[in-house]
Amino acid sequence: MIVIRENERVHLLSRNGTDWTMRYPWIAEAALKNRQKQFVIGCSGFILFG
Repeated sequence: MIVIRENERVHLLSRNGTDWTMRYPWIAEAALKNRQKQFVIGCSGFILFG
């Protein structure tokens, strides 16, 4: 997954282009708190079931 911020817009995209922004809003909110207005972050996400 990559996090893309362009000014006040944030997108969370998977490798195949699926937009996960609405599924993980707390990640988008954290990206908006960053002082940088434009960036791309590559990351891995894991869901643990216990």
